[in-house]
Amino acid sequence: MADHEYLHLIQQGVAVWNQTRLMYPAVRPDLRGAILPDSNLPAADLSAADLLKADLQRANLSRANLEDANLAQANLRAVDFWRANLRGANLSGANLQGAILANADLTYARLCGADLRGAILLGANLTNADLDGANLRGVRRD
Repeated sequence: MADHEYLHLIQQGVAVWNQTRLMYPAVRPDLRGAILPDSNLPAADLSAADLLKADLQRANLSRANLEDANLAQANLRAVDFWRANLRGANLSGANLQGAILANADLTYARLCGADLRGAILLGANLTNADLDGANLRGVRRD
């Protein structure tokens, strides 16, 4: 379950969240199971955050830093990840239906069993990404 302190911080907005991350760079925020649909978090620093089974559907995470974040089994349906850094992120089993991943960096990301139906991957970097068992039906890549 998500730590209430982290939930309170992220609900205050990106400026407060990112300032806290700058002050405590070694902390791995626990946002497991967080319910944050429709959140507006562009350019948020969520690097190394634990978002296991979180609900972020329809959130704006454009330009966000999610490097090495755990988003396994998360509800990421229709999330805007435009130009987001998802290097090394764990998206295994995540629902990414209709997500916008245009120009996102998914280098070394784990997308095993993820549902990417209808996702937009225009210009996305999938170098060494693990897509084993991912549903790619209707994905837009070019």
